[in-house]
Amino acid sequence: MPRLEAKILECKNLDCPGLLGLTPIPYVKLTVEGNTIKLKGNKSATTSPSWPNCAVMEFVVSDPRSTQLQIEVFGKTTLGSDDPLGHYYVSLDALKEGMDVDQWYPLKNSRSGEVRVIMRMLDLPRARAPDPEPTQPPSSPPPHWGPPQWQGTPQPYYPPPPPPQPSLSSPRPSSVRRFHFQDLCMITNNWSDMIGQGGFGQVYAGMFEGQAVVVKRISGLNGVGGHVAEEEFHRELQPLLELRHPNVVHIVGFCDDAPGQKGLVFPRMTPVNAEELRKLQPAERFNILRDVANGLLYLHMQNRVHRDVKPDNLLLRRGGMSGMWVGVIADLGLTRVQLAATRNIAHSSFLDPSADVSHPATTQDVYAFALTMLCVYSGILFPHEHPGGQNGLLARVGAEAPALADLARRMLHPNPRERPTMDQAVRELA
Repeated sequence: MPRLEAKILECKNLDCPGLLGLTPIPYVKLTVEGNTIKLKGNKSATTSPSWPNCAVMEFVVSDPRSTQLQIEVFGKTTLGSDDPLGHYYVSLDALKEGMDVDQWYPLKNSRSGEVRVIMRMLDLPRARAPDPEPTQPPSSPPPHWGPPQWQGTPQPYYPPPPPPQPSLSSPRPSSVRRFHFQDLCMITNNWSDMIGQGGFGQVYAGMFEGQAVVVKRISGLNGVGGHVAEEEFHRELQPLLELRHPNVVHIVGFCDDAPGQKGLVFPRMTPVNAEELRKLQPAERFNILRDVANGLLYLHMQNRVHRDVKPDNLLLRRGGMSGMWVGVIADLGLTRVQLAATRNIAHSSFLDPSADVSHPATTQDVYAFALTMLCVYSGILFPHEHPGGQNGLLARVGAEAPALADLARRMLHPNPRERPTMDQAVRELA
């Protein structure tokens, strides 16, 4: 049966008022399908306890499609009373096999407080490989692997360990491969199926270890110099190696050979388009938006700003055992550490009119996500596709989902300081 590995690291900003001068000692309770584990916190740090030496806890999960990890935080006084300080429910359906997720979760039913959890789902049944029929994986030279990343941060280059090597169906941070150019030629059948093209290269369909993938070949098209293409490659590669979340696109591997022989390999997912959106029920679109909000919150927790949030930069994958669509944020090439100057700007239709484009801030993502919410829920890709523009979209969504429209309206506030954060947005969408 599938297994969930979970590890509580710390809490912060807990609301521990205490009664009659008695300071409560925080503890966390994790529950999966009726099985509960309690962890007592540090008495000397009541508002921000930590569990640095906590072992990884394991739960057996019968059906991730309908299972949640219940995270509950309490304060226990010397009189023995348990005061609830907040809770959060994490759906396990979006977790991919073996993927490590390290995220802060905002506590609900609480004025403040967050809890940091690391999770990993193991032993999920492997999905059947899609058509076309799989080809043999590249055999020589062998791919390069890195050390396990359960307690670390991925680094750009890894020394090769001995076989056996896990397959693409069990992606972990340590499974990021460094390919050679001849490997990419084999994966793409000598670049025979181009499915997209942009200013810095082309995108090709391929197969790797029985799984459908796409290969983005960086080649510096449209007269762009080689050094610029090189910068674009490393700018997109770096966040892919650093970030790990089920709602943020992950990388299978990369090739950093000679100029003109560079590429990025991703799992093949379904791009968000109007035709696909119109096939979905409103509840399914809402779930996709909630996934994207969680991914965007994760980026902000890492002090990164996406800077180009829009439906065109979202992908869909089938989640866990349920087969339901899961929303994924893609195109991390423009992501920047907050307050780092840059000249790149997002698509004008989703660009915050009050933003200083040379200094990214999370409020820009909040504004763009609000428009993305309205478009995705309405089944379109750009605000101008609706006859009434932004106001027309707000009215249309408000007629069906007034709470969603109200959240979008506040996220579009002209004053960035008056907008809710992605933390608040995730709370309201939960």
